[in-house]
Amino acid sequence: YAQWSSELGLPGALLIAELLLLIARGLWLTARANKQLLPMLVGTVVLLVHFGLDIDASYPACLLLGAILVGWTLPRVQSKGWRGMPVLLSLLIAAPVLSLYSSQTNAQKGLWAQNDHDYQKAADYYNSAHQGIVYNPDVLTAEGINYFTLSQIKINPDENTLLAKNKAEVAIKLDPLDSQHYFLLARVLRSKGDVPGAFTNYHKSLELDPLNSPEYYLDLATLQIANGQFAEAKAGIDKILGLYSDKVIENRHLQAGIDQTIANLKSARADAERLSSQ
Repeated sequence: YAQWSSELGLPGALLIAELLLLIARGLWLTARANKQLLPMLVGTVVLLVHFGLDIDASYPACLLLGAILVGWTLPRVQSKGWRGMPVLLSLLIAAPVLSLYSSQTNAQKGLWAQNDHDYQKAADYYNSAHQGIVYNPDVLTAEGINYFTLSQIKINPDENTLLAKNKAEVAIKLDPLDSQHYFLLARVLRSKGDVPGAFTNYHKSLELDPLNSPEYYLDLATLQIANGQFAEAKAGIDKILGLYSDKVIENRHLQAGIDQTIANLKSARADAERLSSQ
């Protein structure tokens, strides 16, 4: 609700308030008329509270909302004699919901293992996170990142580099508008010596996300400096540094490594300036 109000202002806040009042009235009148729907009333209230505490774009939350709305319609469906429909709808809803919860559980375990620097275990958990019928393609890239990390610390480098490349390419096919997939592929190709391929994917990642990821600019700039493209490196660094003022950095202090990334960008800018003047 806070995000809705911040984006749409007072008119949006009034509209969402009216909508919530209408939903509350409808829930109360319907549940009072049909006590069998009381569980749906409770579930809907819980979900609406959830939306006040967290974003509603979480995949299980979206599916849970769908399940609740279907639950509200079941009495009407049953009244028309479609007795098999509730079971069918329950199965259709339960399958993706359970798959997503399982995926997110394994992804969380993968993140914990990654934070413990157990990259092989993290990769295994992320691999399990995309074995169901529904999952977020981000888990593929997360798995690939751990393979790439293993390759960089010289653990089966050839095999893990290939695995990282494969995961990035599959993720791109599933979600071609997500910049992080191209960023991983760029890093993998760079490690393999494919400089043109790395440049292509760095630029693609920045095309899709030109504002939120200073590390994209840092990676690209270091590659440009290594290849003598000093003017291009300085232009890219100046662009992102212009966006990340001290106030912006302070506001994004929860973003892991943001201070160090900005410091590294400034250092890279100084290197490009020094080398271009030689």
